[in-house]
Amino acid sequence: MRWSFVLILLSLLLVACSQSGTAQTERQSPTSAAVPTSAAMVDGPQPVTTLPESVTVGELAERLRSDTPPLLLDVREPFETEIATIPGKSILIPVGQLEHRLNELDPSQEMVVYCQTGARSQQAVRLLRAAGFAKAQNLTGGILGWAREIDPSMPTY
Repeated sequence: MRWSFVLILLSLLLVACSQSGTAQTERQSPTSAAVPTSAAMVDGPQPVTTLPESVTVGELAERLRSDTPPLLLDVREPFETEIATIPGKSILIPVGQLEHRLNELDPSQEMVVYCQTGARSQQAVRLLRAAGFAKAQNLTGGILGWAREIDPSMPTY
């Protein structure tokens, strides 16, 4: 009687394990994965350029002088932009509106996101990167860092 109980228990355990393994195999099956298009098979996977998550004010100043400057995404509130802004091609989208206004931005464009100190812009860069904006970068130190290191004549708040 005792051996039959052990055999039944082992049989149930084996059945449970085999069903679990089958389910796991089905989830990992290549047929359930996305099938590459014929262009992807011929050309191979396209590389995605991912920039470092942050940039210093010195690096930004240099890039703004280049032939291909990044877009500046200001995530401060409108009243803050009246006090000071970083010169360059810029768009204002307050961080609280960013998630709903992503369609206004080009995911393939290099952009440097800034705010007053770098905290809100860091939050914005995380959101942007999660949404596929691999070229979004946070300006370390924000506009206060810019005023301190690049343009001391800029008003601060």
